[in-house]
Amino acid sequence: MSSASDRKEAEEFKASVSGTSDETVDLSREPSSQQTPIYEDIYLDGNIIQGLNPPIRLLERIGRGGEASVYRAEKISSFPTDVAVKVSRTDDASRVALLNEARRTKDLRHHTIIGIQDHHTGRDRDFIVMDFVEGPDAAKVLADHNNLGLQVAPQIPAFTAWAACEGLKVAHKPLYRDGNLVRPGVIHRDINPKNILYHEAGGSPIIADFGIGLPLDENGLIVGGGIGGKVGWIAPELFEDGVSVDARADIYSLGMTMDTMITGSNPLRDSIPSTVDPKTAAAIYRDNQLEGMPLLEERSAGVPSALADIVRKATAFGRNDRYQTASELRKDLTHLYLYPPGVGYSMTREAVHTYLGVIGDLTAQVSETGAPQEKWSEVLGNEREIDLETFNDAVGSLGFLVKKRKVIREERGPNPVEEPYLRLKKLDGGPITLREKGYKVPDKDLGDVE
Repeated sequence: MSSASDRKEAEEFKASVSGTSDETVDLSREPSSQQTPIYEDIYLDGNIIQGLNPPIRLLERIGRGGEASVYRAEKISSFPTDVAVKVSRTDDASRVALLNEARRTKDLRHHTIIGIQDHHTGRDRDFIVMDFVEGPDAAKVLADHNNLGLQVAPQIPAFTAWAACEGLKVAHKPLYRDGNLVRPGVIHRDINPKNILYHEAGGSPIIADFGIGLPLDENGLIVGGGIGGKVGWIAPELFEDGVSVDARADIYSLGMTMDTMITGSNPLRDSIPSTVDPKTAAAIYRDNQLEGMPLLEERSAGVPSALADIVRKATAFGRNDRYQTASELRKDLTHLYLYPPGVGYSMTREAVHTYLGVIGDLTAQVSETGAPQEKWSEVLGNEREIDLETFNDAVGSLGFLVKKRKVIREERGPNPVEEPYLRLKKLDGGPITLREKGYKVPDKDLGDVE
């Protein structure tokens, strides 16, 4: 029997979503499908989707958009399995949107894209059953850093984009089997920090929500076109009437995602009031784009010049000045920044997993102690940057929390001496040892810990 809270949650499906500037904008509409949907005797009973084998229990809402809500759920069986379920509203527009999404994404199979397990057209709603990814999205990671008074280590957004390029390459390319078109290429149109997740089990970046994606025609152009995406990450050409849009729009959005994670903010949307409706927000955002993008180096001290150049090219206003494919962007991220010649292959999914684990630990500790941001910044040494230059194959050593600082000690003479120090300290002033935090400690000497 469903609880009162379950029934209340189920009833919320029926409510319309009021528009805000943070909502994904979709002012286009994909042409109606020519195929007749196959209706099934599947229906929502409280928080249970009945008619499926096995039935699925909705547990908690983890996302909501203009056309549907996404729930963490479980398949009810002797061995319950966690899944994510996207549930439409009861109106035709919402149901058609989910049907189209399922048809264009069901054959998108890649480890950097959330997998679609099934789609059902029920009595009065449509359902998409997807793999459930346990872990934070990039927006949550960025918010945690901001709350701690830290900058995201630049290797993290770079690696995130590097991995996402794999998924976009698969999505943008049409799929053929035995010479027959299985699905056309798909442009996502809504790449932003909310739609990139990090798998808690391994740190792998994963692209989510092709909800407003559109198929590409045989020339690699959007069929239908129109504005789509979240204000702050929409490519400039999507605002142009009569302009055919291609996969380079996703390159722009991914570049803006890197920029946002590196700097901790989005200069093109920060001036937009949070209370305005999506169309007004899009108009202000467009005006900001036309004024020009502030230099990344002026907004983030110490950002590596190679990475700044890559982000600048990915977010170029003119699409001909951008990377033309996801493969081109991935190649430069590989050879010019993440893995240049002579540098070990140290930035891995394991490294991301360890890094995010540490940020999670810090966030939890701040939450438990109620320490204000200013106090926590003092505890961390009043420095926003987390340096990953000491990354090596032993990423479990927490080497990225160790930063070399030049200090002058009179007994050692006037020359600056490089001395490593651990910036993480307890709120009572005592140091937190690596072993105390339960992490592997490297064999090499880290020097005195302040």
